[in-house]
Amino acid sequence: MSGQFGVYAVERISDPTIVTGRCHEGPLGLGDAFIRHQHPDERGQTEIHLTITKIEMYRLNVQQLDRGVTAQLTLTGDGGPTLVPDSVLDT
Repeated sequence: MSGQFGVYAVERISDPTIVTGRCHEGPLGLGDAFIRHQHPDERGQTEIHLTITKIEMYRLNVQQLDRGVTAQLTLTGDGGPTLVPDSVLDT
């Protein structure tokens, strides 16, 4: 099953990358990897490889994020500097 996460804010772009947003399609879990990124001002998608290493929801660390829920994700890998608010990440 594919997942999708809409980015509201980018807290840090270095490794690890930290973003806040909402799960559009899910669930998303620890260890899931985002492989595509849609920049809000560009057509098409960019390849990335960012793995979810932490999910913080309402100040609690959780294992899984369900559809429609907002959270802060910590991501490791390649592609963090390309993320901006309103980006959409796909697994």
